[in-house]
Amino acid sequence: MRTYQELAVSTRKERRIFSGPMMFDKFERELIAHGEGGYHYRYGPVRPSEVHEWLQRHSLFSPPDYLNFLCRVGPGRFFDGSLTIYPLSSRFSRSVESELLRLGETTTEPLLPFGYDGTTESCYCVEARSGRDTVYWFSWEEKIKRSFGMNFREWIDAKPAELFNEQIYCGYKELTNVGALIGVMEERSAFRVRLVGFDKELKRPPDKPNDLLPRYNEVALEVTKTRPVTIPVLTVIVERLGSQVGKANLEYATFPVQDIPVNKPTIRECFVFDPFNLPFSGIVVKFNPAIDLRSKMRVRFKEISGLLGAKSD
Repeated sequence: MRTYQELAVSTRKERRIFSGPMMFDKFERELIAHGEGGYHYRYGPVRPSEVHEWLQRHSLFSPPDYLNFLCRVGPGRFFDGSLTIYPLSSRFSRSVESELLRLGETTTEPLLPFGYDGTTESCYCVEARSGRDTVYWFSWEEKIKRSFGMNFREWIDAKPAELFNEQIYCGYKELTNVGALIGVMEERSAFRVRLVGFDKELKRPPDKPNDLLPRYNEVALEVTKTRPVTIPVLTVIVERLGSQVGKANLEYATFPVQDIPVNKPTIRECFVFDPFNLPFSGIVVKFNPAIDLRSKMRVRFKEISGLLGAKSD
């Protein structure tokens, strides 16, 4: 195993060590194959000398493969945010440094947090003293770690098969069938949606009884269809009010509408995922028939999922 002194080499030697054949074959090929439009957003490689200095300053050790990843690929937001590899430090976002402080307040285990899945209040980590390269999942809620049973290279190379989503990737491509998309929005305008109730207690949805933790709020909506339409589902935005993350605490809920009679208010119950699991004061439901086609979040509207990436006739 290389020492950190050996990693802290001259600029010329750095280029030689971290160029050439792929080190993380499947992950690097994924970045090349689906790099369009920001689906994978890289912050850029980190200089080995910078990594070395940071680790020395914090009196930490780390597996060589994780260090090589930082210096070759770099931190970033990958798979539309389904995987974030933290920068070492940042004033604007979560970082290894910021999460290290949080871990210090939660556990005495020497762990090095390096990323998360973009939704839950947990983090990916490795041991911070031994240099062993097993990847763990640390739950802030339970205050325990679980092993993935893989080293860092195996873990990162398994991510493309696990996380790549063709439908979401289509949202990053140039739209070529705007006419059909506008037609869906016109059909969305046939609906009226009103929140009638919600439960703050987190639950497991009926179709996911074996989920590790209850992470969904049950929400009841009154839905009225004012004229016949063909779209089978409808998507609304559910925002949780009064939490410490503000307007970022929102999710998209999609429910069937094909069976709703015209002009007969119908109750639809939805289980809405809570990505933050933070206290909140209330819920509002936002429904606008128009979909912002400039936003990558257009992929969350399932009524247009078949049109994203499709070519116009």
